[in-house]
Amino acid sequence: MSLQKSTSFLFALFFTSVTSTKVLHLALHLGTIPLYAFFLYLPTFFIPDAALLIITRLLLRRERGAGSLIGLLLGVFISCITYVAASCQIGFFTRTGADIQWSAARTVAKDKDGVAVLLSESSSVLIAAAIIFGLALFSHAWLYEVSGNILRALAGLWRAMYNRDPGATQSKERTTDVEHPLDDSYSDSDETIVWSEGESLFGRGKAEEQPVGFFGRLRASLNRIMKMVPPWTVLPITASILVVLLLTRPTKPYNHISTTLPLPLLSLISFTFEPFNPCGPGERLIENVWPLPDLISEAYWKPANGSFKGWAPGGVSPMIKEYRQRVPDWLPVPIPPEFARWNSTEPAEEALSVIQRPNGTTADANGTALACEPIRTRQADYNPVNDPLRITNLDQDPIEPLRAALKGENATIKHVVMIQMESMREELFPLQQGSLWHKMILESHPEEDRDEVNERLSRLTPNSERITGKAGGFTNSAGHPIVREEEAPSWATSVAEGFGGLNVVGAFTGSSVSTKSVVGSHCGVWPMAVDGLEESESQVYQPCLPHLFDMLSSKKINNTGLDKSNMRNRPWDHGYFQAVTDDYDRQNLMNEKMGFRDVVCRKTLQKDAKKNPGMVELNYFGYAEPYLMPHFDKFIDRALANNTRMFLSHFTSTTHHPWRTPSDWTTVRYMGKSHGGVSHFDFNQYLNAIAYHDAWLGQVMQMIEDKGIANETLVVFVGDHGQAFLEDTSVTGTLDNAHVSNFRVPITFRHPHLPRVQYEANATSISILPTILDLLVNTGSLNEEDSRAAVDLTNDYEGQSLIRPYKTHEGGRRAWNFGVVNLGGSVLTVTSADAPWRLVLPVEAKNSIEYQMSDLRADPLEVDPIKGWDMVHLTLDARNKYGQEAATWADEAEKVARWWMLERKRLWKYQSSK
Repeated sequence: MSLQKSTSFLFALFFTSVTSTKVLHLALHLGTIPLYAFFLYLPTFFIPDAALLIITRLLLRRERGAGSLIGLLLGVFISCITYVAASCQIGFFTRTGADIQWSAARTVAKDKDGVAVLLSESSSVLIAAAIIFGLALFSHAWLYEVSGNILRALAGLWRAMYNRDPGATQSKERTTDVEHPLDDSYSDSDETIVWSEGESLFGRGKAEEQPVGFFGRLRASLNRIMKMVPPWTVLPITASILVVLLLTRPTKPYNHISTTLPLPLLSLISFTFEPFNPCGPGERLIENVWPLPDLISEAYWKPANGSFKGWAPGGVSPMIKEYRQRVPDWLPVPIPPEFARWNSTEPAEEALSVIQRPNGTTADANGTALACEPIRTRQADYNPVNDPLRITNLDQDPIEPLRAALKGENATIKHVVMIQMESMREELFPLQQGSLWHKMILESHPEEDRDEVNERLSRLTPNSERITGKAGGFTNSAGHPIVREEEAPSWATSVAEGFGGLNVVGAFTGSSVSTKSVVGSHCGVWPMAVDGLEESESQVYQPCLPHLFDMLSSKKINNTGLDKSNMRNRPWDHGYFQAVTDDYDRQNLMNEKMGFRDVVCRKTLQKDAKKNPGMVELNYFGYAEPYLMPHFDKFIDRALANNTRMFLSHFTSTTHHPWRTPSDWTTVRYMGKSHGGVSHFDFNQYLNAIAYHDAWLGQVMQMIEDKGIANETLVVFVGDHGQAFLEDTSVTGTLDNAHVSNFRVPITFRHPHLPRVQYEANATSISILPTILDLLVNTGSLNEEDSRAAVDLTNDYEGQSLIRPYKTHEGGRRAWNFGVVNLGGSVLTVTSADAPWRLVLPVEAKNSIEYQMSDLRADPLEVDPIKGWDMVHLTLDARNKYGQEAATWADEAEKVARWWMLERKRLWKYQSSK
């Protein structure tokens, strides 16, 4: 290809990439601002595009000289990188319905397993790239010529503005960089072009020539209009109009709407992260003031009582200092690192706390001088006495249905198994007839096929029904129950009627990031609202379950005086199992921070595959779960042989995108072809993965039965997050998607000797750890010393126990719950247990992300939320739609969320430095 055609093609490639993504960007935001404002400010949206197109057109000149060569190379680079970015942006939209966030893409792409996620959907990107390439190839000659003519016209108008000579643009001969793009005889020599009378702005030709075709007539009309306007007035008038519009245009969201490729790619520039420092940005975290001071006044303080250390937030109560200085007598010696906040040999104030020296300088607790002003001293570690959010229900008795069982001997817990279920929605654990999702599935089929479909659906989640105690309740059109015929039941259980454990109804995850969610369920802590698993770079601010079991074991391992025939005196063993990679976003490092020593993951199974060539990977993340079964056997057999108790944690994976099932699994068509004209391919894949996952859970439960430990094992089931589909909302997936379907998750505590309870609470997975400790204590599963430690520790966690009445509010304070949206640093969700409303807000108020509020009681699928670009307008809309109480709630929720986000960074000892 000649230089002439190459440069014109590159410009067309850039032009097509920029304009196609800008049109898409505008279409996505068309409904987010008033229509009159959209069209009023529409010209200003294209200012960056016009500037970039002019610059790129000038860079892609065909001239000699080193400067021109450098400019040409820069133009080639800009064109190519914009083409790739535009293909990605359009491809991402076709798969998710959303605008790509480039900072999030950077976080994913810097991880090799994250690259695998991106490549899994590369087909849509390649299709977009082919379309852009084809459009550029078809139009490059015309676009290059028109753009050159426009540049000549602008140059002429610029001269005319200074000369104020109407004939200036028609009589002067000048030298230009714009060539005859269609002239195959073009040489690299400079070209002199005469802007002669009658020359067309949109192509060469004389005005007196008869216009031919649509473009010819359009060109002639535009030229006639141009002749009626004095040339020297065009630029000043246009510039004045644009300046006025820019000055009157609000910042949000109009600046974001104006952005265009390749400018957003600047967010891909990496930032560095530094250790926490109380000076500078760190002081902002330390001085983070609770926004509702009336609710933590001394009138609401509670004195210490037994294992309850009191509650008196504000920094002036002696109870706060007493908690900091206490050293529990149940702690082993030496004190494990995870319990270091009770280590009396450490300085009274940590490096985070700044003390005032007599001479006015500041220093940390070790005496190191700090170059910042004195600030209020505050310890970094979590202090339940000083937590304005904390509401405990440990002062309540266990709920009535459980009391008798807890006092008996049959509900003893020797072992604990936690199964974290990938992308598991509460509505499908299990699927029930009459639910919104059941109706949606049925409506995708013709009415005459619905009995057959119901029969299929009755076999979708039979084991989930047994686990939760929630019957599917499927009937045919005549109202007769459907008798489920399972081909090969994977789990034969013989639990007595009315027993099986506690199922939580209405729970939410603490994050739609899997790795952050795992930390919450294993450690009872909230994650940070930052991109990626930055938590792995710090010590978890509370002891996790493996830490607790290790601590309880430390006094038993070498203690020959204990009666080991009593299981309460036996040490614990623990292991973590998943069939996929643990390298993604530092999960392997987080597993170590959570205290796991034995980890089985993809790397382990890859070693197995060398000995067993029949083992094949299921998807880009790893293998199907059944390959873990030999490792389960080995771990459980070791625990039984060594007379130890065990904590087994398993993370499932088949229900993760792309929802692929093994080749020997029979797939079923659950979804029909109708219902809103939506393609149901992805959701049907997901339902098949749900069916496979349900069968796998049955195999795990059957293994526990076969090992003879079912009657003494507590099995905890929890979803890491949900999964949004087109059937829910226009935006699919979890990435930067705050839709409620990504946050509703199941939580179940299954034990064959605990009564069946459907426990309704707007709780989150941070309540799992304190609930496990509470169950171990109240079922008599710990010895006296361990029970004292467990009771003491349970009072230190933020989550409430789910075997006691859930407190939705106390002393005017609400039981707030938060949800960090994948990837973490852009969007946060807020709910409270005492109200039906849900708030979605940007992590940084300056971010161009809409606030959103919904009423989940009236609108459980968030079909009709209210939206606004700032809290002022959102609160007004909330008052109009939901009432004054809802508006008050929204105002509180936003303030508490801002405080909460900074508080997490303080507790995780985190700060970023750009």
